[in-house]
Amino acid sequence: MTDNQPQTEMEKLLARVWGEVLEVDEISRSDTFIDLGGDSMDALQVIMKIEKELGVKLNHERHFSLSLEQAALELEEDVKKKNG
Repeated sequence: MTDNQPQTEMEKLLARVWGEVLEVDEISRSDTFIDLGGDSMDALQVIMKIEKELGVKLNHERHFSLSLEQAALELEEDVKKKNG
C-alpha cells in the first residue's frame, strides 16, 4: 500500500462513495471531489449516501474542495460530535 491510497476506514468509505458516484476506480488521499470531475449533482448524491450510512450531513461547499484525507478527518469529527 502506498501512502497515497486511502488508509483509514473513513477514507476508504469516502473513496468508495466518491468512486460509486463519479464512476472512478482509483482515488488517492490527495484527490478532491472537484478534481475528480464531481459537480453539484454528483455532490448531492454523495451527501445522500453519506447521510444514509453515517447519519451526518456534509458541509456541501467545504467538503468537496478538500482532499479525501482532509474530508475524512472532518467527517470523523462530525460523527464524533453527533455521537457525543
